[in-house]
Order: sequence, then C-alpha cells, then structure tokens
Amino acid sequence: MNTGDGRAWPAPIALCVYAVLLLGASPLAAQEPAEEDAKRAQSSEQTSSSGETQQDDEQQVPEGGYPVERKRLVGGPTDVTTDLNNSFPKPDSVLPSLIPGKWFTFKEKAYEKTGVKLSFSYQALYQNASDTLGLLDADFVFSGWLAFEAKWNAYRRGEDYQGSLTTIIDWRTAMGGAPSALYGPLGVGSLWATDVAFDDLGPTVPLFYWEQWFKKDVLVLRVGKQLASQTYDFFRFKDARSSFTASPFTLHNSIPHPPFGQGVSFEWWPNQGSELYLQGTLNDMNGDPDRFGLDTFFQDRQYFYGLEIGYFWKRNFPADFDHIHLDVFYADERAEPSVPGFPNEAGGGFKVLGSKQVGRLVGFGSYTFNTAEGGGFSLSFARHTVTGGLAVLKPAGIRGEVGVGLSWMDAFEDVTLPVIGDLRNQFGSEVYWKLLLTPDLWITPGVQFVWNPAFNPAADFVAVPQLKFRLFF
Repeated sequence: MNTGDGRAWPAPIALCVYAVLLLGASPLAAQEPAEEDAKRAQSSEQTSSSGETQQDDEQQVPEGGYPVERKRLVGGPTDVTTDLNNSFPKPDSVLPSLIPGKWFTFKEKAYEKTGVKLSFSYQALYQNASDTLGLLDADFVFSGWLAFEAKWNAYRRGEDYQGSLTTIIDWRTAMGGAPSALYGPLGVGSLWATDVAFDDLGPTVPLFYWEQWFKKDVLVLRVGKQLASQTYDFFRFKDARSSFTASPFTLHNSIPHPPFGQGVSFEWWPNQGSELYLQGTLNDMNGDPDRFGLDTFFQDRQYFYGLEIGYFWKRNFPADFDHIHLDVFYADERAEPSVPGFPNEAGGGFKVLGSKQVGRLVGFGSYTFNTAEGGGFSLSFARHTVTGGLAVLKPAGIRGEVGVGLSWMDAFEDVTLPVIGDLRNQFGSEVYWKLLLTPDLWITPGVQFVWNPAFNPAADFVAVPQLKFRLFF
C-alpha cells in the first residue's frame, strides 16, 4: 500500500495560487466582457435543462449564439447539441473573456450559410489520493481532453422532419499519471470510480450518428455510434467535466452502462402542452471508441436496453426547474469482462431520481436497484445505491454552483475477488465549487471522501483532492 507523497502537487498548487491572486485583484462579482464578446453570450432559450445557464431576475443573459430551432433539446448537460449551444461566452464571470469575439461571430455566420454548428473545448483533471493500493504505475491522475464537436443540420433546418449529422473528434490522454477511469477501483480501491470521463483514449471518433426529428418538438430518433449516458438518466449536475466527478453522480456505477458504440435511441413528448417525456435506448455492450462497431453490434448481439419516463416542472427555465424520472434497464453480459478477472453477468434494475429547486438551492436524491454484476464499462458491483445532496447556485454572484453530494453503495454479497475477498459496503461524499473564471472558462476545485473503500480493506478512509478546468469555444 502506497501513500500519496505529493510529488505531483506543484503544478496544481501553482495554478490555484495564480487563480487566488487574480481573484484578489478583481472584485468577486460579474465583470462586463468586451462589447463584442457580450453580444455573443448565450441566450437562456438556447440551452437545455443542464442548469448551466443559471440566472436570476436581476441578471439576464444577453442574446447571442446559435438561433433557437426548437423548444425541445435531447438528453442532459453533456449532449453534443447542448455543448454546441453552450459554446458561447457567458455572463457573471470573474475575469474578461480569453477568446476573441470575432471567433463567435464567425461561428454564427458559418451556421447561417451552411447549417453547421461547431465548438472546441479543452478540459483537464488532477487528483491525488491520501492512500493508494499501489497497483498502478502512478499514485495520481493528471489527464487532459481535447474535443471538437460538430453538427450539420443538413435537411429541413428548423422545420418538421429536420435531419442532422453529429460527430465528435476527441483526444483524451493521461499526462503523467494513471488513467482516471482505473484510478478509483485500482488506485484508491473504491467501489465506484473517482472519475470515468478523463480516460486515456488517444485520437478517436467516439460519436457519429444521424439525428432525425419527425413532428417538430414531438419525436426524435438517433441512429449510429453514440453514448447512452448522454441522453439516458438525466441529472442536472451530471457533467463530469465541470460539476460532480465521482461516478455515482455522473456515469452511475449501478447501471451497467454500455461504452461508445452503435445504437438506436429516441425521445418522445406525447403531449405538446406537457413536459412529460419518454426516452429509450438500445446500445452495443461491446462497443469501442476506436472502432466503428457494426460487426459487434450485429454479430455479438449483446445489448443494453434502457427506458426512461420523466417530467419537468419548468418555471424560469432553464434557470429554475424541478425534475423527476424513472429508469428501467437491462444489460446482456459482454463478450469479455470490462477488467480481466472481474465479474461479467447479465442483469437489470431500475432507478428513481428527483431534484427540487427553491430559489438558488437545489436538492436532489436517487435510489438504484441493480442485478448486473461487473457488466458495462462502468463496472457495476452494487445491488443498492443511494445518492443525495444539495447545490447552491451562483454563489458570491459568480456563475456556477457549489455542490455537496453523499453516496452509499451496497456491494454484491456473492462477489468475491482474489486477495480482497468479500466486498464491503462503501460510503462517500464529494464537495466542489464550479465557478466561471472567464466567460469561456470553468474552474472546479473539489474533494472526494471515501469511507470503507471496498477494494482496499486495509484502509478505512481515503481523501481525493481534485482540480478541474474546462475551456470552451
């Protein structure tokens, strides 16, 4: 067993000190961006229910960005369409914009002429646990992630039966530490991953699908290479790039999520006057971001099946809303285990999640029951999972939120691993502050606490300080 020695701390500490100095030199309040950047800021009507456009009656978001094509947007805060609409400067930051306003003018004009939306982003994560197992080559995580996202509205733009082609070109790499997806279970010894988004993938095309609307704002279908978690299991603070990081709040470990791969998904709003929706997905359990995946989809025929029914209570949407949904899912076993030697059994279950907003406070909670053991690339090892927490929106007048989450997992009693033996139940917490440092840069310091790490019986408690940033344009 190794104890984190802090050798990888200088760079993150220097970044924190620099940010503090900058904060000290500027008032902790919204600063007006340059006039041209302000005109490019995102309008409140153009974002989904991700909660990323929080605002109050005293501070309205200036108009700008891509035009509104429809009232309905698909999926959650990490969906490509949401990312594209959110890829413009936002108000209520600490410092002025980093990106020249001419770039955003170019994006708007390019969309008017061609129907193509595009965005770039770079995000990074640093984690260093107080205690590790020593099974990985490094005791810390330092990962970067470069992404190019694009959507071409090729057919009947903004009308009934609109058809669009969507893709991502993506490069995620460990820049001196362990792969983040393995750091939780094999580094910290945690039953859940301390992060699953900042993996070590190399240049890939993880998403490439056709999106077909039928009646406008009623029914949409996606076919092609996709990621089920972008649309399935909505959660307001699900974006691991800038909000919660631990997988119980992002890519839920008790749901045997499929990896990037071929699939078919839909979302349907049966009543245009209601916010009731039905969402379904079928995805390849053996997908791979490095392959197109038609062979495994049609030959292996091992799938993830998910159905979600939910409802939004919208007030000053998307700044103020409540939400509830029920997920039902089943996953076949994979052709090969996610990790050699780990369980790989088919199973299913359900999840209930709800959130309630009162002013700038958002409370949330969920319960999940699952029978799939080890299946999916999220390594499901728990039969029962409970999460809950509270977020404070726009603290200190700065766009973003402070989030506090609690999680508990009841490990499978019949799962025994070599050396470790029977798995024990695990309790944890995560605290973070997502703040808009500039109109195009999120900074998120935080810390995770893990009690009784299931894969590390020699430890009773592990702390995982972390720092993230996300530059988007």
